[in-house]
Amino acid sequence: MPNLYDETWLGKLRQKKHLHFVTGQGNYEAPECSKEMGRILTAKGIPNEVDVWGHDMPHDWPTWRKMLPYYLNYKF
Repeated sequence: MPNLYDETWLGKLRQKKHLHFVTGQGNYEAPECSKEMGRILTAKGIPNEVDVWGHDMPHDWPTWRKMLPYYLNYKF
């Protein structure tokens, strides 16, 4: 994404209603990568949101089971 300058693709991405990045801070998570992607998209005018959950949220199925109901009810 940092090297994407094609206005055709950027225009399509800017028209998206919302891009949502969700990450925990537990084992095997790298929230700094999600935050960096959010900064890059914002700088390119692409709407996005980064949600960083707690340190008790590792990269695993139980975490995703906790997250999913929240985002299914989220009003984008």
